[in-house]
Amino acid sequence: MRFMRCMECNKKISEKASVCPNCGCDIDYTYQEYLKYRKGLNNKLIHIVVDVVRYIVALGCFVIVLFSPFNFFSVLLLISCFCIMPISYALFKRIISIKYFVQNIIGFGMVITTFVAGYIYYNNTYNKHKVDSYYTYASLFYNDVFSSGIYMEDIAQDIRDSWYDYIYNNKYDSPNDALAAALKKSSSNVSFVEIMEPSVTMHYEKLLIVPEKCKHCNEVKNSAKEVYYVYKNFYNLVIHTTGTYSSFTKKYSEYDSDLANQLKEFSVIIKTYNN
Repeated sequence: MRFMRCMECNKKISEKASVCPNCGCDIDYTYQEYLKYRKGLNNKLIHIVVDVVRYIVALGCFVIVLFSPFNFFSVLLLISCFCIMPISYALFKRIISIKYFVQNIIGFGMVITTFVAGYIYYNNTYNKHKVDSYYTYASLFYNDVFSSGIYMEDIAQDIRDSWYDYIYNNKYDSPNDALAAALKKSSSNVSFVEIMEPSVTMHYEKLLIVPEKCKHCNEVKNSAKEVYYVYKNFYNLVIHTTGTYSSFTKKYSEYDSDLANQLKEFSVIIKTYNN
């Protein structure tokens, strides 16, 4: 014989009894209440499990997005994270219900379409910002090289004058003395050029990284390479001077002319494509 407990007095009674022999409680009625009570507990337990699972999944999605590169899939994952969080058990049942299948497909399709369109718009805007920044670096690179070029011309002229005085006017005891005198005279110009050199190099390195979907940025990059090559030759000539008066004069004329021509070409390119 199987036993159960009375819902009123908690005494053991036969499951076949219709009335509790201890308190006279109607067993059929209390048993139905007991079943409702157990069903309520089960439903509550299901709700708790669903809540725990969705919060764990949402937290996992958020952590993955936090430590992953920003791209289209990370955006969708983040959207999923915020969609999962508010889902209740009743809404979950409705989502998987055949009755609302078409409605859910249309709803999810609209959500995905909206976010895809948003992503495309954001990507285009972000890429335009990168292209604008690229041309800003190009302008800064041009200005730095142009400014340094003017000061390097003055330094080179002082070096030529001092060497000329050493050779033809016997003003100095040696070529090194003449060079030292020229650099001392141009000390402020030398300081300016040396300060500008890291800025020139930094902006040049920025131009080596070409943004996506930029049709003309490669042309800007190639022109910047030519400018930087001539600029470094000119820089090394006047800051780390070696050779003789004749070799220095020849290189100075060559580098000065090349730098002016390359800067002119670079200026035309960035003005043409940046408008």
